[in-house]
Amino acid sequence: MKIALVTPYYFPVLGGYTLIAQGLSEAYLKKGHKVYILTPSCDESHKNENVFTFDTRHIQRNEKTQVMKGLNFWEKMFGLREMTSIQKDMILKIERLNPDIVHTFGAVQFAFVGTVSSARSFKWIHTFITQPPKRLSFIKKMMVKKIYKRADLMTATADNQIREIKDNYDLDIGKVIRVGVDTAIFNPPSQPVTAPIVGTVSNFVWKDKVEGLLLLIRSFKKVVSNMPNAELKIVGEGQYRHLVEKTVKDHGLVENVAVLGRKDRDELGAFYRGISVFAHISKQDTLPLTVLEAMASGLPIVASNIGDIPQLVTEDVGFVTAFDERAIAGSLLKLLGSEDMRFKLGSKARNKVISGFSWGVVADEYLTTYEELLLSSS
Repeated sequence: MKIALVTPYYFPVLGGYTLIAQGLSEAYLKKGHKVYILTPSCDESHKNENVFTFDTRHIQRNEKTQVMKGLNFWEKMFGLREMTSIQKDMILKIERLNPDIVHTFGAVQFAFVGTVSSARSFKWIHTFITQPPKRLSFIKKMMVKKIYKRADLMTATADNQIREIKDNYDLDIGKVIRVGVDTAIFNPPSQPVTAPIVGTVSNFVWKDKVEGLLLLIRSFKKVVSNMPNAELKIVGEGQYRHLVEKTVKDHGLVENVAVLGRKDRDELGAFYRGISVFAHISKQDTLPLTVLEAMASGLPIVASNIGDIPQLVTEDVGFVTAFDERAIAGSLLKLLGSEDMRFKLGSKARNKVISGFSWGVVADEYLTTYEELLLSSS
């Protein structure tokens, strides 16, 4: 089977879209399928012959291909200024690759491949990792709905997305398929970390995630006041890094909080093995891969009460907390103050991921879905 994965970002940006595209592509390749990743940009260390990025100054607006006719129609009809030359070139590349399945993730701009239905020889599946934007004009909302309805199947990664997508866009999600994690790369250390070290992994790109990270830093001020030797280690990179570092400095936490920048997947495995508690604080999320990675690494979790996190972070693996400094600090202090609690919760977290999540299992579920779609048209 030839599969094209279309993602709004890839390496070097560290986040859910990147990790899902990488996890699925590696699982598909192991099962003998041909996989392409299409994305606006990618760093040189992660580029290969199956990763396509786009610089499309050569595309002419007056091309008479069916693809360009479809694109020009949508722009004239709806004023779709977001449909840049990147997306145009992406659609043309997909047409040349001629895949059996195109699997898109994220923003509607990257789901646009499904609008040119008369030029489509593939089956199109779109996966919502987060909810579509809520604050759109009526016309744009109708346009978004019309684009997504062209998909052969829409899926989501979390149960909580279904109702919101239905309420806001009147779209029906056909299936929920969870995200997965590599339990071989993400595994516990030979000896549990005894030092009070909290870790978190985030990108510094999306505002809602950065606001959660800033709240975690402010909450950590309360942790340090009770436990002066506590440390917070932050992995991440992006346009708001300066704001993250400023918040650390403004709260007098330079000695306790380290911003480590970007880490690749193998480095992330070592990072998880070097901390004793994992925290994920965000204003909006569904089912974060980083939480699964930390659980696979045998870590207890402190996470925001959002999305499907409460279904994952049950009381036997950690604490779900309100978006509040005192609540976050209190949960962290409970775990940092008890090595026995950390070990028990972390062990159960690892077992939960092994029994219910892996990229192999997730890939099999998607592959079955792809085959059903292909058979439906044969």
